[in-house]
Amino acid sequence: MAEKVWAVRKPAEKVETRTYRFLTPVFGGGVEGRGAGKRYDERTPVRVPSIRGQLRFWWRACNPRRITDWKELREVEASIFGSASQPGNVSLTVKSSTSYKKVDIRKAKIAYGAFPLLNEGADTLETFDGTFELHLRYPTDQRAKDVEAALWGWAHFGGYGGRTRRGFGAIEQIERGGLLSIEDGWDQYVGGERVSWPHLDRQRSAVLASCPASSAKTGLDALGELLELYKGIRQKRSGRPYRPEPDTIRRIFQFINHNNPPKMTLVAASAKRFASPLILRPHRHRDGGLELLALALRPGVVGEVRR
Repeated sequence: MAEKVWAVRKPAEKVETRTYRFLTPVFGGGVEGRGAGKRYDERTPVRVPSIRGQLRFWWRACNPRRITDWKELREVEASIFGSASQPGNVSLTVKSSTSYKKVDIRKAKIAYGAFPLLNEGADTLETFDGTFELHLRYPTDQRAKDVEAALWGWAHFGGYGGRTRRGFGAIEQIERGGLLSIEDGWDQYVGGERVSWPHLDRQRSAVLASCPASSAKTGLDALGELLELYKGIRQKRSGRPYRPEPDTIRRIFQFINHNNPPKMTLVAASAKRFASPLILRPHRHRDGGLELLALALRPGVVGEVRR
């Protein structure tokens, strides 16, 4: 009797290539992204693990499956992008040149956002000068929407390297094939559930703001304008700064004059330090011009939501 051979039918796959370029200088980004200079890795200026990490984050932020439990989130994320114990269903490869150039962060008026670099005594950033291709292969089932949501969030709001929430390493997809606009993608990909991890709010108008870059001809110029605006908000030239940290201290100690309070140690209620929910970056508008973009993620806190 002949032995039966069972054939396992694999889901249909989609193969595509998307081409990107950087609008702003990259703050590190390679395996040599630490230390003075935050320089590029000349061999692998754009690395797959870094991109995969960005796609994971923006998939969670979009939450297209409307998952509310973090354990389920972990399982589904692993099935899509892989984990230490299992391979994912999304294959990524990158093709890029090794061309790069240096940018003087002081002359470009972006020093306010690059203060960690200044603390190390450097005053230049090395940035990628060219394009890179992202080659993808993934199933055409439900996971296709997962990948498209991650790519949409990354292309519009994300970047590469360090300090992407302050506009560094901002990317743009050159050919818009397969990339929905911010408005259309928000309607299609953003789940809108209130969950215990950083995510996009369903009410787009409440968390997203943009304005045309008044004089910027390049992404670097736009980043300079954006950081100058941000600096002006945080560091007022006259009067006291209206920021939550000093206001909280004033409320606790009930200051009534300019005398300093007695020496004491303030202990935070939580030892964990969370990333800023505010994302600032230049963005390519659908008409081809540059705009200044501000996005506020809902900063989910572990344990805040249990369903």
